Amino acid sequence: LLLQRGDWLAQPACSWPAGGVAAMMSMAKCSACDRPTPLEELASEEMCTACCHKAFGLTGLDADWDKEAERLFARLNVVAADGNTGGKHTDLDVIWQDVGTGARVYIGNRRAATTRKILEPCGINAIVNCQDLASANSFEGRESARAIEYLRLNVQHWPDEVAEEGNERGAGVLDYFSPCFDWIDKSLERGESVLIHCYAGAHRAGTVGVAFLMYAARLRLAEALRLAQRCRPIINPFARLLKLLRMLELALEDARHYAAVSLPIAGGPPPISLS
Repeated sequence: LLLQRGDWLAQPACSWPAGGVAAMMSMAKCSACDRPTPLEELASEEMCTACCHKAFGLTGLDADWDKEAERLFARLNVVAADGNTGGKHTDLDVIWQDVGTGARVYIGNRRAATTRKILEPCGINAIVNCQDLASANSFEGRESARAIEYLRLNVQHWPDEVAEEGNERGAGVLDYFSPCFDWIDKSLERGESVLIHCYAGAHRAGTVGVAFLMYAARLRLAEALRLAQRCRPIINPFARLLKLLRMLELALEDARHYAAVSLPIAGGPPPISLS
């Protein structure tokens, strides 16, 4: 997996990766395109994000967006002008609105999760923390007129709970995500908006947000990712996280087949059964 460092060292220093030897030591070759890629951005297939997009059929996500935008945003019960939707460097952005209560699901960063002046105007009383266990839940256990409930989903370590190899149809993925989906659903039913956050609100929180859209709006991965990125452009589930979303897509596909669920044309679709 690791680059043959001698190949780099034999070349002029000007041709080394940006950052020199330190950067070179943390990179590997993509098995598909043979390009140097940061280790943390490689999936188990040892492919870079661009090659994963091709492998999972996610190319051309921006094609004909303008023609589809109005129809697709209706699936989220939001419009492009809602909240901070569409901002490139905002602390949080709305990706979903409950048609019954008006409560919303946001994806955001650590600053949003730790700042009441950001949370309170959005009516956020529930937070999904996608960072590791060392990341504190800032308002957990504090007495306040607006108590905040927390759920942890350390999505970067999903292979610890879901079989990765030989799992073509995503067995176990619904069991992994369903507690989070149920928790968000119950918060929305109470009229409480939800923030899904990680450090930047791009990779880990972005992955969980895309997963929720796939579930709640009954979207395929490509559509859910396109919509989420339209709402919050920095969302970027890289290779291994994309693999998890692809597994979820297949598992949801199977669940819908067995339940024989028909998709409503418009409005707020009821969540599918994960049992």
